[in-house]
Amino acid sequence: GGVVAASAALREPSLVSSLVLVNPASAFSEMPSLQADARTLSKVPQALFPAASFALLGRKTFDAGFVATAVRDVLVERKLEKLRESEPALAAYYDAALAHLVDEISSQPPKCWFDARFANLRAGCGLLEEGWEALQPPLL
Repeated sequence: GGVVAASAALREPSLVSSLVLVNPASAFSEMPSLQADARTLSKVPQALFPAASFALLGRKTFDAGFVATAVRDVLVERKLEKLRESEPALAAYYDAALAHLVDEISSQPPKCWFDARFANLRAGCGLLEEGWEALQPPLL
């Protein structure tokens, strides 16, 4: 999103009065290990892609805080049991939300999604590197 927003600001500055970017993926070109992983993953067959992507990227993105939160959520389940007795509709809402969250976290987009994402990052970051100077300060 940040690369797209900055690119739009550079291409059509008259449409943008200000732009706030928080942690955009604009440093892709300065991350040789991520670039190497992207090149490697682009060559992996679809059948092996989930294992290969976890082996390359999973180890870099594993979040121990997330695991701690997940364990804590098990304790939330006990509280939901009480809520199911007193407020079944509200408990059903939370159950559905938690199920959706688990589905989102446990699913992985297809290989073509990653290939397109990395290609867009390479192209977008290349464009941004040429035009960062055109964006007016403050840049933090």
